[in-house]
Amino acid sequence: MPFRRTVCTTAALVLLGLAPAGAAEPLSGPEIESALSGATTSGVNAYGNPYTVHILPGGTTEGVAGTNDEYQDSGAWWVEGDTYCRRWNTWLDGQTACFSVIIEDGTVTWVDSATGAPVVEDFTAPQ
Repeated sequence: MPFRRTVCTTAALVLLGLAPAGAAEPLSGPEIESALSGATTSGVNAYGNPYTVHILPGGTTEGVAGTNDEYQDSGAWWVEGDTYCRRWNTWLDGQTACFSVIIEDGTVTWVDSATGAPVVEDFTAPQ
């Protein structure tokens, strides 16, 4: 996973203000709203299950996970300042988390506002 490691490293450098010239920067609040409303992300969770998340206009999220989409949840998303926040109804114990957002080359990097930990997912822009 050298590509993902590079993206995560670049995301961390951007947030520290040490990114190389031309590196993507975190989106502003209005940019987050525009880029994510109607978008889809996907990846593999900590349990090894593939997942897909639909970030719907109006502040709703819908997610499916597992090899046969056997795990499903919905929740809410919103923008606070220059961060994307989300809360699932049951996934992740229904805890709210907020993230800086970097979108580049078909991926989205979520940088956790509380821990600084980056997570990279595949990104499909709204159609």
